Amino acid sequence: MMKRKVNEREMEPSKPKRLHFDMGAAVSMVKNLMSSANAVPFLRKGRFEDCEDKMYLEDVLTRVKDGSHRDIDGVFNDIYKVLNTKRDGNEIQLDDHDKQVYDEADALIMAGKMMITAKSLQKQIEDVLRVDKQND
Repeated sequence: MMKRKVNEREMEPSKPKRLHFDMGAAVSMVKNLMSSANAVPFLRKGRFEDCEDKMYLEDVLTRVKDGSHRDIDGVFNDIYKVLNTKRDGNEIQLDDHDKQVYDEADALIMAGKMMITAKSLQKQIEDVLRVDKQND
């Protein structure tokens, strides 16, 4: 078996890529997540009572819009915090109080599907926001 020659650049430790924060892209991404059918347990709209103890996707959107986040990692940390919060079943207020929208098991499945979507969006947005060193 032949050994390949090692290039000098391969020997240098790679520097992590910096990401440029684009508020418009972050807002669009959070709204995209909020429009998913699986997002129902993670939306504040339609709750029985004011749920100040839990964080919802609307809270993430508000924090992005008001400038609380200066990088995309902070946005995704909040999104993952929302998706990892335990949700009870049937938290949504309906006209028909006997009808159950989802139960705890459904909320867990929805959280898993939303996590997959969020991780996919994170990869896509990081690719878009990647800044080459030449642009510094």
